[in-house]
Amino acid sequence: MVKITITDRKGNSFLPLIHQLVSEGVQVNVTTITTFNQSIFAAKAIEAGYKENPNAEKPCFISIFCGRISDEHGFEISVEVLRNFRQWLDFHKMDGIEIIAASIRSPESVEFWSRTGAHVLTIPLDPMSKVLSSARTRETVAEFIDTSKKILEEIKKQP
Repeated sequence: MVKITITDRKGNSFLPLIHQLVSEGVQVNVTTITTFNQSIFAAKAIEAGYKENPNAEKPCFISIFCGRISDEHGFEISVEVLRNFRQWLDFHKMDGIEIIAASIRSPESVEFWSRTGAHVLTIPLDPMSKVLSSARTRETVAEFIDTSKKILEEIKKQP
């Protein structure tokens, strides 16, 4: 797997390189995507590589930087980019490409981008901790541990 940005620092396209890598059988993760148009061009480069090499490893990934899009244009725009790209992929039956929602910053984003169509989410530790923890979960875990201890004590008492 090769992680490759959509462009270089000057904005020059890496689409030909993406196409070449996929056609040579290399899985790619095209990253730093911040627009719908970048997404579809990356997908077309990947798909062209698959056509040249039908035995190429699948899936390849396209990482949409949802958090950064939200920072610049607002949450609604980031959702729109991801949702529209997922619909576009499905419409064109590009099953060998999966979407990574990246740059996630809040528990709300995790749920929303999951329902918007991302195949994979990259979630930093802080939002992940908040997603996995709740007062009710902690209470239930404590009850589970207490019950387990009682059962273990009863087992120890048996001859």
